[in-house]
Amino acid sequence: LDNLAFFCDVFFQDYAFFKLRGVDWFAASSKARLNIDKDSSPEALFKQLHELIKPLKDNHVVLSNGEQTVSSERLAGIKAIVRNGLGLAGDYIGDPANIAKIGPFIRNEFLGGKAKVAGNGVFNWGMIAPAVGYLNILKLFGLADTAEARTANDLPPKRPDHAQFLRKDLDAVEEIMDQVMADLGHAKSIILDVRLNGGGFDSIGMTIANRFTDRTRLAFTKHARMGNGFTPQQEFYLKPGGDFQFTQPVYVLTSARTASAGDIFALCLRNLPHVTLVGQPSTGILSDNLKKHLPNGWTTSISNEFYCSAEGDLFEGPGVPVDVETPVFVKDDFRVGYHIAVDSALELASGDKARS
Repeated sequence: LDNLAFFCDVFFQDYAFFKLRGVDWFAASSKARLNIDKDSSPEALFKQLHELIKPLKDNHVVLSNGEQTVSSERLAGIKAIVRNGLGLAGDYIGDPANIAKIGPFIRNEFLGGKAKVAGNGVFNWGMIAPAVGYLNILKLFGLADTAEARTANDLPPKRPDHAQFLRKDLDAVEEIMDQVMADLGHAKSIILDVRLNGGGFDSIGMTIANRFTDRTRLAFTKHARMGNGFTPQQEFYLKPGGDFQFTQPVYVLTSARTASAGDIFALCLRNLPHVTLVGQPSTGILSDNLKKHLPNGWTTSISNEFYCSAEGDLFEGPGVPVDVETPVFVKDDFRVGYHIAVDSALELASGDKARS
C-alpha cells in the first residue's frame, strides 16, 4: 500500500500534463486504491501501476521493477511499422544494433551507398541531388570515439558519468559538423532528416542547430512544475557556431519517431527563417523525464517540464508541427512511404534553386 500511495502522490505532485493528456488522476488513483490491498502480490501491484499510467499516452512516463519495463505507450502502431519495415530487433532507435541496420538503409536509399559516416554510424551525409545536400542524424548521444559511446543505448544514469559522457560527445559533434559543412556547405539547400531520431542531449541538438543559425536567437524557454508552483523560467539561445553557418534553405524532415531531444532539435530549428519542416509532427515528449524511486526499489519517470517555443507555444503532446505535411510511415510499403517526405523536400529545393 505504501508503494501505491507513493506512486499516486508523486504523480499528483510533480506530473505536469494531466489536463493536456485528458486524465483525471485523482479519480484514477482513487479507483486503483480499491484494487490493491496489503495482501496484493508484487505482480498485481505492477500491473495496477501500469494501468494507471497507460491513459497518459506519454512515452516519457516509464515504470520498471528491475526485470520488466513498461511505458505509457502512444506509438505502438508506428513503432511496429518501423520495426517490421527495417527488420529491427527492438523499437528504440538509439540502440547501436538498430543504428547498424538503419544506417545502411539510409545510405542505399538516398545517397547511392556513397555517404560519409561518422559518430558511430549516427551521422550519414552526402549529396542527394545536384546542389542539394542530405544529412541524416539518428540520435543525439553516443557520438564520441570511445567504447562507452559506441555501446551506449541510453544516457548515463549517474551525474558524474553523465557530464563526462556529454563533454566527449560535444567535442565529437563539433568535429563531425566541421566535416559536414566542409562537404555540404557549397550546396544550394540541405535536407536534414531526423524522422528516425532516438533523442539524447538537448545540447547536442543545439550545437548542430548553431551551424544553421545566422545570428543569436531565442530557441526555447523551459520551466518545471514544483508542487503547486513552478521553477523560474530559463531561456536557451542559438548562436552561430563553427567557422561557417549554412543559411541557404534547409528542409528538416520530422515524424512521430523524432523524440525527446529530437523534439527539441525541431523546436530550435523551426525558429530559423530559412528552415522548412516537412513530414509529420514530432513525438511530443519534450519534457525531461524526472526519475523517482518507489519505497520497494522500483523506478518511474515523470514529465514535469514545460518546453515552450520562442513565441510561447507548448508542443508537449501534439509535437512540433510541420510546415509541409506528408506521409512518413506507410504500413503496406515502408520503403515507398519513407521516400515521400524526401521527394517533397527535393521538389521544394528545386523551386528554390530555380529562383536563385
